[in-house]
Amino acid sequence: MDEKKGDTGETHIETALAAGSLAWWIWDVATGHVDYSPEKATMLGYDPSVFPNTVYEITDLIHPDDHEKTMDAMRDHLTGKKALYEAEYRIKTVDGGYLWYYDRGMITKRNPDGSPATLTGIVINFDPWKKAEEAIRLANTKLNLLSSITRHDILNSVTALLGYLDFAMEEATPSTEEFIQKSLAQAKTIQRQIEFTRDYQNVGITEPRWYRIRNLVENASTQLNLTGITLEINVPEIECYADPLIERVFYNLIENAIRHGGEITRIAFSTRTEDDGIAILCDDDGSGVPEDKKEAIFVREYYTNTGFGLFLSREILSITGMSITEEGIPGKGARFAIHIPKGSYRRI
Repeated sequence: MDEKKGDTGETHIETALAAGSLAWWIWDVATGHVDYSPEKATMLGYDPSVFPNTVYEITDLIHPDDHEKTMDAMRDHLTGKKALYEAEYRIKTVDGGYLWYYDRGMITKRNPDGSPATLTGIVINFDPWKKAEEAIRLANTKLNLLSSITRHDILNSVTALLGYLDFAMEEATPSTEEFIQKSLAQAKTIQRQIEFTRDYQNVGITEPRWYRIRNLVENASTQLNLTGITLEINVPEIECYADPLIERVFYNLIENAIRHGGEITRIAFSTRTEDDGIAILCDDDGSGVPEDKKEAIFVREYYTNTGFGLFLSREILSITGMSITEEGIPGKGARFAIHIPKGSYRRI
């Protein structure tokens, strides 16, 4: 099928490539020769007639810090480890600077012995997006630094205020004691709210990773006083893909049971198979959660004189598509279920 040409003689595909900051390339593996559309060179400021046309010369233009990982990506595809070749790298421009290229391709022809003969792919100049991404990252870094400094100063002031109020209580009279107690309560509320902003600021900042669920429960439990409470971990060897703050979720569940469960003697973690994944269950033998509070406990506005643990837990889980619900029977104990969809957990 012939490609139609426009008024200038360019094909519609060539016009689209130029408009989209894209270029195609075809690499003959045996000779090392690379054919490409002119945009591969012109996006870097080069005259296509003098731009290198061998894979070795072209890859020499890649920034030294990006060269090895780009070559590794190509080797992984050539050896069958990866279905596609895919890389992001900086490549030298005609004036000695660097632009970010996104490069993607695959084997399109093989030799009789099965070895790669030809690779075909595209490159995209996504330098503007990379620069915007870096600008956002720097802005966030500055904002986080400012927030951290401000939060640190406020917490220091609140700590001092709590100390002065404690001293005032020692000298309180019946007519002033009530006001001092209310002031202490308000100061502690401010302290909790400021500490919450520290935790919430970190949600979603770092790339998710795989975490062994048993380790998360064990690590969280060591940070709490479980005297008189039996902790059961009946969880198979599975990992979940989660935000690095995931351990805080399990800490919050155990701490919530201790704080609000009354005279509990048992906290148990187990799993349940669901249609679209699995659930991690946290059961206790405490007082349970009233029916009219089962959803409210996950809402930020619900918290006044307590922490924001369950609200924060839901936010942390949502980063990788997980969710949390409360399913216990009031008066017979709480049951929190962390729902993990398929693709976000794996057996080890």
